[in-house]
Amino acid sequence: MEDKLTLHDFPVFLWLIEAVVSVLFTFFLFTPPSKAPLLLFLIAATGVVSLVCTSALTIAADRRTRTLKLDYRALVLHSVKEIPFDSLAGLRIEVNRGTSRSGPTSQIVADLAGGGVIRFHKYASSGYYLKLRRAEQLCTFIGLPAPEDLLNVSPAALLQKVKQQQETMTGPELEIHETDGIRWQVQTTLMMNANPVTRWLSTDFKTPGGFLYLAQKAGGQSSSGDGLLSSIMKKLTKTSLVMYGFTEWDTPGWDGAQPLNLNAEGLESDFASLASSPEARRLLNPQATRPLCDWAVKYPMHQFQTGPIRQLIVLFSPNGLCLAMLGALPPDQVQELSEIGAAMIRAQGGMGVPS
Repeated sequence: MEDKLTLHDFPVFLWLIEAVVSVLFTFFLFTPPSKAPLLLFLIAATGVVSLVCTSALTIAADRRTRTLKLDYRALVLHSVKEIPFDSLAGLRIEVNRGTSRSGPTSQIVADLAGGGVIRFHKYASSGYYLKLRRAEQLCTFIGLPAPEDLLNVSPAALLQKVKQQQETMTGPELEIHETDGIRWQVQTTLMMNANPVTRWLSTDFKTPGGFLYLAQKAGGQSSSGDGLLSSIMKKLTKTSLVMYGFTEWDTPGWDGAQPLNLNAEGLESDFASLASSPEARRLLNPQATRPLCDWAVKYPMHQFQTGPIRQLIVLFSPNGLCLAMLGALPPDQVQELSEIGAAMIRAQGGMGVPS
């Protein structure tokens, strides 16, 4: 039996496109500025940068070292990720339906036993069945459950499977738990791209008539204020709400919702916000924000994330307080969420967002 399995992923199609754009860039370099449209020049320059930075991926699974190695190599860049077999809960294909005329785009994702995910690429691309075969090869070699063929399974069946996976670790979804006098339960849902989402929910504190949403982000990104960047961040935050499975029933006042400047609360650098009313700021007193700040220090987000993604989502709503994360969560990660949620509720003293 072979002790090592090696697979290669060469983005040939992307390289070809970037090469063509690079030729255009060379042409523009020798074209008078008056005859070279600025927009086309910028597009061509972007293509050159992309060509230099786009990586080929070598995937190596080694039974002797019990390590899965992802080796990214470009013309000027080189990086390596190593994932111990024991830290892997499974491999799956993340599918984005309807984003490409040639069919759904996808990528391989590793779910970690300690919570969080590692995507093999920073982007999704076509070639779903090739990725599925590669994931199957790796799972067979490592000894993991075979990945689900998402294009041939109903969303209901997939949701039932991920619910069972979560319930195996943390008990039935309807079971009520308690932390520091705060009652809560674990819920499982699916993103639009079939990513599983685990949500910690407590109905012990509700905000009738309004909501406050916090989404962890890469440190240093501004998400409040005026201008184009603020508008873009607001749209991204709203998209994040939908992706995590929240609906209009969770977010009354959605149309007029605005981001908050959270500098005074110490959260601006690590969390994007969206609130139905400026009064929602009252929910973020020092006792409520302290566990969020501690989380951001322990599990920081980066613009170019190389490790597990542990983005924390927080929603105060008329249906309760909800904390959400990607993937199935082991008991210790759920316990961390329960401690944060209980602390945030106990910090409120019964005061919600006015209707």
